[in-house]
Formats: sequence, structure tokens, C-alpha cells
Amino acid sequence: MARTCAVTGCPLHLVGPIRFSLDEKSLRRAGLDYWESLAPDVHAGWLEFEARALEGQIEKLHLFSGRARRDLFGVRFEPGDFLVFGAERTGLHPGLLDAYPERCVGIPMLRCVALPSCTDGAARPPPTR
Repeated sequence: MARTCAVTGCPLHLVGPIRFSLDEKSLRRAGLDYWESLAPDVHAGWLEFEARALEGQIEKLHLFSGRARRDLFGVRFEPGDFLVFGAERTGLHPGLLDAYPERCVGIPMLRCVALPSCTDGAARPPPTR
């Protein structure tokens, strides 16, 4: 996700609890040499993210989940929207999805498609004809 944000110029918000290290040695080992230019906003938890970033603009929220009833192609994304992805193995917390069922978005996919491919597809504008 970080690489997609770096390439597209989208801001990155990390919402805790974060289960990986953000220290320089770990970032370097992971090959994230662009991390400093990314300057992610780190939030201790969802409530902090809601207060500091979302600021009550629920219509800008898009929660990506396999449980979604609407898919990516039925959603109109606007600049400033928040595309929220969970951990690759577990996804977003069910309580969060239950709190905003109308904001959930699914990506039609095959089992072999990985999370980075999904974030790329969601973050890029549709092609113009």
C-alpha cells in the first residue's frame, strides 16, 4: 500500500494497532527507501483517525472488504476520499464493517490476487476513452 501511495501521490494513514515496526532499520530491510518522502500519518486507533482525518465526513469513507454488497465498479471515488484496507490475512475488523455497512466496497477477485494489486486498482483513476 505504501508503494502505491508513493507512486500515486495519495496520502497514507496508518491506523493502530500497527503490528510492524516503523523504525529506520526495519523500513530499510523491507526496501522502503521512499518512506521519508511518503510521510504517513500514524493514528493510535480508529477513534483518533476519525477525529483527526475523517472529521465526520463519512461519505468519503470506503471500507474494502470481502463482505461488501457493492463492488468497486459501482462506486464513484472523489479526490480526498479515504480508501481503507485491513491486514492482508484478516481484513478490517468486523465491528468497523458493521458500523458502516453502506460504506463497504468489494473488489471482484480471484484467490491469486494479492492485496497490493487490489490497492493499486482502487487508488488509480479509471482509464479515459
